[in-house]
Amino acid sequence: MYLNIFKFNLKKEILNGKDKMFQFITNINLAIIAIYKL
Repeated sequence: MYLNIFKFNLKKEILNGKDKMFQFITNINLAIIAIYKL
């Protein structure tokens, strides 16, 4: 039971990490686009 909760939390953490990484990459891309448009 506890192991399942641990695995579930681990999956959630990994997904959150991917979301943050994706947002970070998106922000960099937006910044690059903004610089090119100046």
